[in-house]
Amino acid sequence: MPKGWERLVRWIVGLVALAVLALIGTEVVRWATDPGPPLGDERACAGTGVPLRQALAVTGLDLPAGAQDVHYLAQEDPATGRVSLSLVLRTTRSAMTDYLASHGIAVDRPGSLDDPRYSRVDTGMDPDLCGGVLRTPAVLLPLPAGDGTTANAVVELDDSDAIRADTTVIMHASTR
Repeated sequence: MPKGWERLVRWIVGLVALAVLALIGTEVVRWATDPGPPLGDERACAGTGVPLRQALAVTGLDLPAGAQDVHYLAQEDPATGRVSLSLVLRTTRSAMTDYLASHGIAVDRPGSLDDPRYSRVDTGMDPDLCGGVLRTPAVLLPLPAGDGTTANAVVELDDSDAIRADTTVIMHASTR
C-alpha cells in the first residue's frame, strides 16, 4: 500500500476511535448526572413528590392483592396540603373483583350495570402517569376512601362487560 494510503487509513481509524470515545464519554456523563427515579422509587413517575405508602395512607386507598407493575404519581399542593394520587397497575379479574367486593362494589360485570355511578370511558390515562396503557372498553367506578377523599378506579372490560382476565387498572384519589 502506498504511503499516502497508509496515512489516510490511520486518519480514518483515528477519527473513528475519537468518535467512539466521544460517544462513550457522553453516556458516562449522562449516567453520572442522571438523578434517578423520583424519591429513589422505580415505580414513581416524573413529578412525584410524595412516597407511595404515605400517599396511600393519606388518601385511605389500598391496592388490590397481587398488584403488579405498579406506577404512580403522587403530589402534594404546598399551599393547601391537598394530596393527589394516580396509579396504574396490572392485576387479575379475580383479584380486582375481590378488591371491589371488599370496598362494597360487588359486581361481576360492571360494564352491564345500569347505574349512574358507573360510566363507560374511552380513556383513563393521566398524561403525566407512566406505566401501562389502558385498553377500552373500560368502566369508571367510584371507590370509598378515607374521610375527605374522593377516589375512583378505571377498569378494563372484555367483550362481555366483565373485567378482563388480566386487566390494567388506573386509580385516582385526592384529599380535599
